[in-house]
Amino acid sequence: MGQLGCLLLTLCIVAINCEESQLQISALFERVLQLENAVRFQADRITDLEKSNMKLNKTVAEKAKNINYLESVLRKLQPVELDSLHKGYESLLDKSVEEEGFQRFGSFHRYDQIRQARLLAPPTTTPEMVGFYAIMSTGITNPGDHQTLIFDQVQLNEGNGYQSHSGVFIAPASGMYAFTWTMRLHAAHGAENHSAQLIVDNKMYSAIFQSIGHSGNENVSGTCVVLLNKGDDVFVRTTTNNVGGIESDASGVTAFGGWLIK
Repeated sequence: MGQLGCLLLTLCIVAINCEESQLQISALFERVLQLENAVRFQADRITDLEKSNMKLNKTVAEKAKNINYLESVLRKLQPVELDSLHKGYESLLDKSVEEEGFQRFGSFHRYDQIRQARLLAPPTTTPEMVGFYAIMSTGITNPGDHQTLIFDQVQLNEGNGYQSHSGVFIAPASGMYAFTWTMRLHAAHGAENHSAQLIVDNKMYSAIFQSIGHSGNENVSGTCVVLLNKGDDVFVRTTTNNVGGIESDASGVTAFGGWLIK
């Protein structure tokens, strides 16, 4: 009788343990289902974010094209406005001083105004020397498609044709020009590839391309000769499907330069 009681007690304990194990297994299954649902939710969320990111990239690309177009229009308008200003100053000065004489104005104050106008008038002569060279003071992380590269550190700017705030060279005189541009890549975290185009009057004139593997560190350069009219604009921009950043530091610069040959 005593052995039978022990056996029954043992069976009861085993039954209780089995029930507890089943409860634990049920709780684990419930937790797994909760985690699976959380993963599905996160996956859906990531998909929605990726779609939103694609839409934003498309919008940014469209805005960039609009900005490039407006900058091109502005660059074309500036020389026209300066030429009109020059003609206005010349007309005023010719009629007031050289042709009609000092007495026509009736007072020294009026003559002084005309003299100040002559001093403030922009120069109308073509510069004897035209040449510029500018570098990036720092690199760019993941530049966008068709992004104009800004070479903000100006080393030389004879003729004042290069605009450091926009990265654009505006020809101060008509003639044959030579241009050179250099791009440095450093693949510290993986393979990179970039292409940089030389844009002349909003059209692609030439381009360079560089692709490097992990830990690569190289420069690529381009040189070309262009016939320009006074007021034509030239700049360097990225293309599409670029990977990685553009480097520029004391070890190797990204630069843009050009000069009037004749």
